[in-house]
Amino acid sequence: MNLATPRLLLLTHGTVGQAMLDTAERILGPVDGAVVLSNVEMSGKELTQRMEEMLESREPNTWLVVVVDMACGSCWTAAQMGAREKSRVALLSGINLPMLLTYFNKRDMVPVKQLVESMQKAAQIGIAGVINR
Repeated sequence: MNLATPRLLLLTHGTVGQAMLDTAERILGPVDGAVVLSNVEMSGKELTQRMEEMLESREPNTWLVVVVDMACGSCWTAAQMGAREKSRVALLSGINLPMLLTYFNKRDMVPVKQLVESMQKAAQIGIAGVINR
């Protein structure tokens, strides 16, 4: 399958994004095509501007998959603002390790819509709970 590899932006609070990427690399080895952007010492406007710069610097016809740590926070708002009226952008919230591993394992194998759906499913499956009495 001849697909352009989508780029990944981890847009998170604090060091969450870098910690997740570092952990994914411990499991998979070095990965490329991922950028981490933190809200530390950045306003929402600055985050939005940085995301817009990433979108504008992409190769033509390249998707950007943006993953944030939680919906409705400053990172999610910046992602939505940065992506407005832009094409080839997918936004996901609720970053977790299964979601990232799925991205790196499938990004060159399936179309972006299927990739994002697989990431969402992996994230949901990765959440489990056990309550003992």
